[in-house]
Amino acid sequence: MRTLGAGGPEGRVTSPLISLVVPVYNVADHVGACIASLKAQTLTDFEVIVVDDGSTDDSAVRLRAAIDGDPRFVVLRQTNGGLSAARNTGLERARAPVIGFVDSDDRVDPNYLSAMYEVLEQTGADWVSCGILFCAPDTDPVPHTGVHDAGTLEGTAPPERHDLTRWTEVVRHFPSAWNKLYRASLIDGLRFDEGMLYEDHAFYWQAAARTDHLVRLNRPLYLQTQGRAGQITGDASDAVFQQFDVLDRLAGLAEGLDRADVPLALCRIATRLSFERVVPLRDRARRARFVARAQVWMAERGMVPDRTLSVPVWWGDVLTGAVPVSVVVPSDGALAPLAETLSSLANQTLAEAEILVVPDGARVDGQGRADLYAAAAVHPGVSILAGARGVHGARNRGLDAAQGRYVVFLDAGDRLPPRALAQWAGRLGAAEASVGFAPMRMGPDETWHPGLHDRNGIAPDRLEDETGFVPTPEDGIEMHGHPSSKMFARALLDRHGLRFVAGPLSSTLFLLAALAQADRAAYLRAFPPFIATRPDCRTLWRAPEEAETLWQALLGLNTVPALPRIPPAQQARLWARMVWEKINYADFPDPEARTRFEEEVRALSPKLEGLGQARLDPFIGPRVRAQLGLPKG
Repeated sequence: MRTLGAGGPEGRVTSPLISLVVPVYNVADHVGACIASLKAQTLTDFEVIVVDDGSTDDSAVRLRAAIDGDPRFVVLRQTNGGLSAARNTGLERARAPVIGFVDSDDRVDPNYLSAMYEVLEQTGADWVSCGILFCAPDTDPVPHTGVHDAGTLEGTAPPERHDLTRWTEVVRHFPSAWNKLYRASLIDGLRFDEGMLYEDHAFYWQAAARTDHLVRLNRPLYLQTQGRAGQITGDASDAVFQQFDVLDRLAGLAEGLDRADVPLALCRIATRLSFERVVPLRDRARRARFVARAQVWMAERGMVPDRTLSVPVWWGDVLTGAVPVSVVVPSDGALAPLAETLSSLANQTLAEAEILVVPDGARVDGQGRADLYAAAAVHPGVSILAGARGVHGARNRGLDAAQGRYVVFLDAGDRLPPRALAQWAGRLGAAEASVGFAPMRMGPDETWHPGLHDRNGIAPDRLEDETGFVPTPEDGIEMHGHPSSKMFARALLDRHGLRFVAGPLSSTLFLLAALAQADRAAYLRAFPPFIATRPDCRTLWRAPEEAETLWQALLGLNTVPALPRIPPAQQARLWARMVWEKINYADFPDPEARTRFEEEVRALSPKLEGLGQARLDPFIGPRVRAQLGLPKG
């Protein structure tokens, strides 16, 4: 075995240990960092064949500056022929018994070559792969094992041998040319298909067909750049339809594989790759054409979408023509808040969501309904339903009409970040949860709110568990009742007949009832909704109520069949929360009305068993405590 540090810029041996192929095309802002990461390798006996594929920016200048005369690097320049042509040019010049590929906008860990080569030498494998760090601007790197559904990275774990005699195992691995080292004997004569995007797949399949296993080093040694303009994986043009040419190519390769599970493997990779390509498509017409093409491609081969390769449940719904998510938006006729909500929904990456606007029949007259139709007409996928009285009635009317696997209830004026629906539905599906709740951003300064009345009320390890958690009645008391930060499985709501009721605790009761029937819940920590707090968006918050009305709503909770009995301490906590909300937000018509409300609260509060021992929300201050008849602090 040769010493890992042999050779290098001072004393190259005739044939290096490793040949690396680096294709370059218009990556001036990244190529310097790529070259620097290669020069920093602890294994120094390698050559790098840099193929400048006709760059028109400053890539050539910057890569030569980064190389700075290092004799291990050779730069070839050719007329632009695409990534495959550049890699093939590099393969023709590679001299080493081990070959690898590094994309010029990516980087590698200093120990990338030494660790990977050592695994090859120790195991005698034909090839080795490693874990990945996905690096996007302004976010922390995200680690990935490089294998779908393979758990987490463990830097100290020994190399793992993956059996490739099962083709369903083959397709679990990232087919990327990068993040792997190959023995030259394994890929002898193999070349990348030129003139075709997503070229890695056929190369990977052909290499996998030549061996019976792959060794994987479960360490994040390859740093893959994401979010760069011009990346193939982010292409939203008609070029994405070339994915079906690649799938045809894979189907042709599969015909020559005498392995029983090849049809299932092809189905799984078709589901996965069509999902990857649809994600960046924001043009709705192009996206609809792509979805239709994917449906036809799979139907012609008798395939049913398979979510095994980390495919979110919503993509399976789209491929089968089902509705993944329904969004219900009650409207009181105010057009500006509704327009804000509909605009945010029009920008969702999950473009197949069903949007149902339901007028509040008590507030919207004939002209108001005509105005709603006009406002909705400029937004795709929006339906105006027949009205129902009250916000609770409008939500129920929408729920009755909804066809989505999941349902979200938004208030007009609230907004969702573009990736919210896709990420929330994906999170619930992965956790097999029926209820999800999210943090929120509230007010003009978009202050972050954890979605819990006490941010420590639910243990962080339960919230962060990727498999979700089993909800308890106490969890529902901890959660903020606002419906815009929730997602529900429609089947759960329909199976148990759960609907909104009139009254001040409508949303909280609905949440508690859903949690009581749910086997699992999930924290939707990514992409919190923006909750508008201005008066025209928060009529329910600001509506004055008689204290007796709040009191009866509280007592009524223990008469709902779908709910477990709420103990006195939790009742007291809810009572204090309702009082706090009205004292701080209600638009009482005059000071006398406010005074009457506070007097009623002081008269009713002593009737609550356990009020003095209850753990109240942290925001309940001295003023409200005084109204409740409690010590100020």
